[in-house]
Amino acid sequence: MSDEEGGRSGVGPFLVGLALGAALGALFAPESGSKIRARVGKRAGKLREDLGEIVDELRTVMATEEADASPRETLRHRLAAARASRRAPALPAGEAGAGDTPLE
Repeated sequence: MSDEEGGRSGVGPFLVGLALGAALGALFAPESGSKIRARVGKRAGKLREDLGEIVDELRTVMATEEADASPRETLRHRLAAARASRRAPALPAGEAGAGDTPLE
């Protein structure tokens, strides 16, 4: 229904529902607001670091072309290697697996 047909806007009920949802969320939250903000901040920082690493890797891939492969193939190869390294269990510092390939 639109305002032109004599209907009412849904903004008022939406705002009431939003306020009610925020109040109920605050009442039933399992942790205090400061703990939740700290946890969200840590996760945001980790995401920011991960994104920075991805951007750096993409810049490296775009800057260096391998002679025997197109830039697209180089990117596919490096992304596959990065995905494989993320799936592999973490090794203690200084230990490398037999099939490890560095990403330069």
